[in-house]
Amino acid sequence: MIDEERNEARPGAEEEPEEDEFHRPHNLATLRAFYAERPEDPEVRALLATSLFRTLCRGRASRDPVLRSGRVDEIRNLAEAHPDDEAVRGCLAMGLYNAVVDARAESDGEAVDRYLGDLRDLAGEHGDDAVVRKHLAMALLNCATYARDDGERDLRDSLLAELRAFQADHASDEAVAWCLGQSLLIAAADHEERGDLARRDALLAELRALPVDLKRG
Repeated sequence: MIDEERNEARPGAEEEPEEDEFHRPHNLATLRAFYAERPEDPEVRALLATSLFRTLCRGRASRDPVLRSGRVDEIRNLAEAHPDDEAVRGCLAMGLYNAVVDARAESDGEAVDRYLGDLRDLAGEHGDDAVVRKHLAMALLNCATYARDDGERDLRDSLLAELRAFQADHASDEAVAWCLGQSLLIAAADHEERGDLARRDALLAELRALPVDLKRG
């Protein structure tokens, strides 16, 4: 399962030390004030979006569904106010992906579906954004894996079909192809365990046709 944005363990403290003091959660008020004064400054927007994303993924927001939802909404509002700002949009895509992962850890299926739906909407509006495409593909792969783990194979197959169609629409995107490849591999292993070798072989043939090295990523 992919969880690339969260690349370090999260201790239980509500606030965790950051490499950059300016991004610690208690400085959000300062960044919000800067943004209120200089909303057209892309550097200020990037600082605010990055800080919101970091506090969403670390500390209390990663364990508090209400605070998590508020952080996501704040990044979303920032992205909607500046629809051409790729940096802010990237933080929203990464934040939604991590929200899917954290909601799943809490067994909150409704929240998982909601955040995945938000990612779908974002990709529908910004299909030319590679960061958005990557994080939707990652979320689809994770959700297909969750469905497999829960024994919901019909849902797993539906998500695999969605990921397959998404990759077909973006055939040159290696990140999307990698996620599809991983999902095909997982589904093939499941069919092998169940003794359905014909479906396993069909998925492996599809996998071999993908223009991607699954050892990368």
